[in-house]
Amino acid sequence: MGRGLWKWWRHHQELTLERKLANDRRALKETEDKAKELQERYLAATTIQTGVRILLACRELERRKRAAVEKASAEKAAAEKKAAAEQKAAEEKAAQAAALREEANAAVEAAQSEASSITSTASSEASSVLSAGKSEASAILGEANSKASAINGEAAAKVKEASDQLSTAQGVSSNLQRGITRLEGDQASTQAELDKTFFLNFKKKGELKDIIKGLKKEIKEESKKLEKNEKVVAKAQGALEKEQEAADKAKAQADKIVEQATNASGKVTAAAEKKAESITAEADKKAAAVVKAADAKSKSLEKQADKLSK
Repeated sequence: MGRGLWKWWRHHQELTLERKLANDRRALKETEDKAKELQERYLAATTIQTGVRILLACRELERRKRAAVEKASAEKAAAEKKAAAEQKAAEEKAAQAAALREEANAAVEAAQSEASSITSTASSEASSVLSAGKSEASAILGEANSKASAINGEAAAKVKEASDQLSTAQGVSSNLQRGITRLEGDQASTQAELDKTFFLNFKKKGELKDIIKGLKKEIKEESKKLEKNEKVVAKAQGALEKEQEAADKAKAQADKIVEQATNASGKVTAAAEKKAESITAEADKKAAAVVKAADAKSKSLEKQADKLSK
């Protein structure tokens, strides 16, 4: 029962009681007036019998008066007692309803706090799983890249060494060829000078012939050196090609190592992501169940509170 309705009902009861008491007072006043009239008749009575009857009637009226007063007092006391009891019962119901609503709110708040804790813990655990997965994947890929780099580096060093040897051999051949070309030029110019020399100038012709002979000898020697060095160049070229082929194979091996590591790291990352998703999904489900149960309990408590408030 609402507090306002309770006040109205109590006021209505008090008014009803007051009206009843007023009616009792009027009845009592009428009785008193009648008793007074009887007393006067008694005084005016000419016989003892009439006086006795009047006296008895007056006593009966007095008894009724006292009985009416006692009844009215008893009814008022009973009404007040009943009203007090009903007020106490209403206050107790109101207190119980308030306690139920407070319990309902507390249940919802506790459920929300528990749900938040569940999801927060799951989020932290999922983050740890993802971090561990990424670290493991990174370690796998890092180790593979390190191995691949070492393989490629070793192969590249051998290719460079072979290339440097080829460049050195080619440089020697180039120098020899330039020397031969220079000597052949000297031979041609000396021969031209010889051809122009007067045929009776035997001394000069002899000197020029000696020079040409020396140049031919030197050209022959340098040509042999060039021919020999060309074999070195060919050998260096073959060695370079061999090292380059080995480097290509090493690169393929390194690429395969990296590819396998990439696939392995991808699987590790995918497994970590799947596990993290499972953790968060399970936590969300559990949190939702906690909130749902709290909502059901809250609605039940609110319903009980509403019944008590009526």
